[in-house]
Amino acid sequence: ETVLPLAPGDFVLVGHSLAPIQRDLLAYAWRLGGAGALILALGLVGGAWLTSRALRPLDRMGTAAAEFAAGDMSRRVPLVGAAAELQSLADVLNSTFERLARSFAQQARFTADAAHELRTPVAVVLTQAQNGLESSDLAPDARAAFAACQRSDRKSTRLNSSHITI
Repeated sequence: ETVLPLAPGDFVLVGHSLAPIQRDLLAYAWRLGGAGALILALGLVGGAWLTSRALRPLDRMGTAAAEFAAGDMSRRVPLVGAAAELQSLADVLNSTFERLARSFAQQARFTADAAHELRTPVAVVLTQAQNGLESSDLAPDARAAFAACQRSDRKSTRLNSSHITI
């Protein structure tokens, strides 16, 4: 409403209803809120998709590393078409996996060779210990030493038969 003075003592009161304007503003506010919610939802879905796509190569690297750690020495990181930084990281991991696999193979060969080389002298010592224990004129200290050799042999046999791996 507004008041317009005319002559002294006379005025005109002019008014207009604000209900249509308020209704239009409320409708505009709802449209603006709906558009904002739609943009937010699209941003969240798009962000989740982009994030999962960006992290997929790292997930593949983690899976390959876990499988390698679990004993699959042939496992490597498969990255094709990844960003240069990720490809570089995958190359480093793959070369590390390769060196570790070679080291484990060398360790297994060394252990097998050492066990093979020790069998003959240990067999001789054990035979002598058994022959010594069968002797009737053996000193108590020597008998205790030969018995300790046999106990160690039995313990070693039990450990070997349980297939302990490091």
